[in-house]
Amino acid sequence: MRHERPRVIGLSQEEIGDLEAKDDETAECETGALSTGKSAAQLKKEARASRHNRNEKLRATFDKLLICGIWFSAGTFTTTTTVWVLNLILPDSWRWLTTEEMSKLQWFVTAGIVASTALPRLKRALD
Repeated sequence: MRHERPRVIGLSQEEIGDLEAKDDETAECETGALSTGKSAAQLKKEARASRHNRNEKLRATFDKLLICGIWFSAGTFTTTTTVWVLNLILPDSWRWLTTEEMSKLQWFVTAGIVASTALPRLKRALD
């Protein structure tokens, strides 16, 4: 017996057809799952395992992105710090940054140091 969907104002015939096709696809999936001979408890267990695996894959991807971001930030911070220190210790004739640019780099280096102290706390929060 087919369930009648209440008519939603503002949907075109094409959108209504898409919704009905989606219902048919869902019904076919459910029929396929039930026709395997597995009990409802087994199907629920498989659904939980599938959901868990999806969540673990997402978490692993996020962890990889976070690690790449940390390495990129560390590389940028190291390069910036090196440029700043070189401009401090080199003779005036070899310096290539203005005083204003040096102050911006100093701010960046200071912010990096402060952020690096917060990084272990972030790692603990993620674990």
